[in-house]
Amino acid sequence: MGTYIILAADQARARLFKAERREGPLVEFSGMANPEARLREQDLVSDASGGNPHDLGNHDSAHQHVVQVFAKQVSQALEQAVQSHKPDRVYVLASPSFLGLLRPLLSTALKSKIAQELAKDVSRLSPEAIRGQLPELL
Repeated sequence: MGTYIILAADQARARLFKAERREGPLVEFSGMANPEARLREQDLVSDASGGNPHDLGNHDSAHQHVVQVFAKQVSQALEQAVQSHKPDRVYVLASPSFLGLLRPLLSTALKSKIAQELAKDVSRLSPEAIRGQLPELL
């Protein structure tokens, strides 16, 4: 009998679930939103300084910055959830690009708890559908 934490995330949304049994249902206990990730680049860049909004300067866009900040917030929330719930295993399901941003932000201790990573965007699915993406017995 153990506790399992599941993260389902993409650049605009992250949800944390808990399962109390290996074959048990997922119960969502935390959620985070990043509405700025859905905005267009030109909506994120302000021309308040009088500059040209199309002249973005460097290739590190405002949109990418917003997503990186969110990845850091999600990694911190996952770390905190692991510390407070003390799960036996952690499962991370995230869109491929977001998973790539998330991996280097996770501590070594947390990485040792991760039983499986799945590079798939399931963040908008129901808990039952997300559960279907995981092994039958966590």
